[in-house]
Amino acid sequence: MRQIILIAAMVATFFNGQATQAAEMSNITQATHPRIAADSANNMHVVFEGYAKGSDIREILYSKSTDNVSTWTAPLNISKTTGVSTVPAIAVENSGAIDVVWRDTTSGELHPDIYFTRSADGGRTWTKALDISHTTGICREPAIATGLDNSIHVVWVDTSPRDGRPDIFYSYSIDGKTWSPCESISPTPGVSSEPTIVACHDGVVHCAWLDTTSGEERPDIFYTRKVSNVWTTPIDVSNSPRISDHPWLACGAKEKIFLCWSDNSQKLNAADIWCAIGKNGRFAKPINISDTPGVSSQPIVIANKTGRVAVVWSDTSLKRSKPDIFARVSTDNGDDFSNVLYVTNTVDISKNPTALLVGTKMIVAWEEVTGFISMLKATSVELNNIATGPVDQVSPTIHRVNR
Repeated sequence: MRQIILIAAMVATFFNGQATQAAEMSNITQATHPRIAADSANNMHVVFEGYAKGSDIREILYSKSTDNVSTWTAPLNISKTTGVSTVPAIAVENSGAIDVVWRDTTSGELHPDIYFTRSADGGRTWTKALDISHTTGICREPAIATGLDNSIHVVWVDTSPRDGRPDIFYSYSIDGKTWSPCESISPTPGVSSEPTIVACHDGVVHCAWLDTTSGEERPDIFYTRKVSNVWTTPIDVSNSPRISDHPWLACGAKEKIFLCWSDNSQKLNAADIWCAIGKNGRFAKPINISDTPGVSSQPIVIANKTGRVAVVWSDTSLKRSKPDIFARVSTDNGDDFSNVLYVTNTVDISKNPTALLVGTKMIVAWEEVTGFISMLKATSVELNNIATGPVDQVSPTIHRVNR
């Protein structure tokens, strides 16, 4: 086991020298771009880009862990198309069915579409890949979410409208077989990209994305939600004087919405991770979640109905050219947060984190790059003993994870 200890003084009022336990890291496989989800039995399901045996074309592969990420099944090719398959996203329905989407060039290298597959038996077998976008434009960057009613919601970037200027497109399904007509949900004059989507416990679907409406040199994070089958007018949540990037959404307890992104407003040459907490379509003033001396990027925010929240990101504070995975967690639905936690402790490059909450644990997977080799790794962190305090009073001191 590894123990998180202080490497500098903490705010005694909130921390009192408490420590947190983290499991050892496990290797998943040699691959890139992982995305992880869990079912109600706490089985972990991860999808990623890789090469099937005997193939030199990138496919979407799947692996499963039933023992708290200690071991993983052999990678299974679930895309099986004639094109290049990249950038997967995954979600698990309440029924236990596993849904995966990705970008695929089967319909043409110049006009990739968004493809979908589903497993109703815990990842053993998968449906034939289905083209769910089928538009005339270039489709990329898919994201997926599932509702309490097992509905499936997918968004992606599409260049079909407005003379090729990208918009965010949306489609949904109640069975994974029949899909609603694609619709643009980002009617802004700017370029829309990097969508994120989540379906909350009240049935409301939320979407955010990066948008250049406020200026190509200072893109912001825009947001909309689907209420009674109608998408609201997009609003600018970040409204930053500099560059916002990489938005990510999560649903917390009591219908709270957590929206995180990276932004260099506070430090010109080093982005921080910012978070805005919202409800009913309105957001409070964003807070600087990372506030480290390094470059913070690729944020992921996860939350659940018990009030646990975690923000995970890649950060160069400890090794300038070799980022690590950092996190901050909350156990009271975002009212208080922990100090910065140093999740990885390696000599290599840790990037592209993905994370989820399972019981009292935070599960984190990421890419570990050594030279030209990218290995997917995973670990779990026990959250029960992590102390928290008000964000503006908690020290940004980094707590290191020791093995």
